[in-house]
Amino acid sequence: MNASPRSEGAAPGLVTRPADLADQELVALSLEGDGEAFGALVARYRPLVFSIITSRLSDVRDVEDEAQETFVLAFSRLRALREPSQFAPWIARIAANRAYSRIRRDARTPDLVDVPDDPTPDGAWGWQYQLPRLAAREAVRDAVGRLPDIQSDLLRMRFVDEATYPEIGATIGVLPRAAEKRVQRGLRHLRARLRVR
Repeated sequence: MNASPRSEGAAPGLVTRPADLADQELVALSLEGDGEAFGALVARYRPLVFSIITSRLSDVRDVEDEAQETFVLAFSRLRALREPSQFAPWIARIAANRAYSRIRRDARTPDLVDVPDDPTPDGAWGWQYQLPRLAAREAVRDAVGRLPDIQSDLLRMRFVDEATYPEIGATIGVLPRAAEKRVQRGLRHLRARLRVR
């Protein structure tokens, strides 16, 4: 593994942590074989990748698998990235494609449904109290699923991953105020879809 790089313009002997470098610098170092640099990219974009895949897949194990495969695929195709500064949208597209591939693969494989021996493990009346909440959650999930991908991803980043507007802005390449406006627009569209149901 290479030693940590010295940032340009830094005093001689000062070493910059990979996490402090820009995406294009991390991509260049990764291409030179610096595993720590690619690890910094993984740490930086793991929330985005998980958000995108979670918005499309419901099984946590599938999400974990596809997130890992996203980064493996990104690493193996890193030389194909034409604009290293565009790593965020590039990894986002890979993540979305992995999720869609998993959905198609799962559609061809029949599900085996686990039926518990006791259909009411929490008591005979538990389902009656849970049903309205589950129905509301399913309505929101369905409405989010009908939003354009970018809007559903933004809403998931903000409300599931609890990302701040500066974090969302940095991820999608806009200012925090613009990220906030895009999230608000996504919420308006979500509310409209929920009213239509």
